[in-house]
Parts: sequence; C-alpha cells; structure tokens
Amino acid sequence: MKPYEHKIQEWGKIVGAQYAMLIDGRLRHFYKKGDRASRNCPYFMDEKLVWKNSCNSSLATTFASYRMTHKNVVVIKIEL
Repeated sequence: MKPYEHKIQEWGKIVGAQYAMLIDGRLRHFYKKGDRASRNCPYFMDEKLVWKNSCNSSLATTFASYRMTHKNVVVIKIEL
C-alpha cells in the first residue's frame, strides 16, 4: 500500500465511506451505498465534507462513467 493510500483509508474510516475514487492520483470523492432516503442511489462526500446523493443507479455505473471520461481512475475499497 502506498503512503497516501493509508491516509485515504484512515480518513475514509473516519467519515464512514466504503470507497474512495482517485483521478490522476488525486482524491476526487468518497462514496458509500445509498439507503431509502437517497432512493438507493449512492452518496458521495463533497468538498464541504457533506454527504450528497449522487443520483446514479449504482456505484459500478458511477465508476464506469468516470473511467470513460478520465485518464487514470482508481477506486479504493475502504477496509473496515
């Protein structure tokens, strides 16, 4: 594990995230699975550290769409 990945893991645990997405080596968003309030759409954490509804049907489609539009997209699973 790279040093920055350890920091992302630790921060992800603190905020309750399940995944982190990096684009070109920089943290883009933390994600967690949706619930009834979000109509089962995943949540993402914005730059103000607030969980928001991503309005996508699943995490897989969210990550796939970013992979189509960006050069280097890495998804890290946050280990609990």
